[in-house]
Amino acid sequence: MPERRVEWAADAVVLVTQRCSNDALYRALRSDPDRLRQAGVQGVYRIGDCVAPRLTADAIFDGHRLAREIDSDDLGVPLPYLPENPVAV
Repeated sequence: MPERRVEWAADAVVLVTQRCSNDALYRALRSDPDRLRQAGVQGVYRIGDCVAPRLTADAIFDGHRLAREIDSDDLGVPLPYLPENPVAV
């Protein structure tokens, strides 16, 4: 099948080529545990692209999971995900 050339007019182009994590904010926050404790911060967690480059949906789900499980005993062990809430009729 021959290649065909396509052109689009654009004012800007965003290249998504490098897939690497950026955990600078996480490391900066964790660098001063005494200050976190004084501010009443009980935990700082890594989610999404801070952990590893991933699809947008996966990064969003990380945030969703953390929000659902923030009060669980061990955040390192994900609870089973139920895509639908059963409704009794």
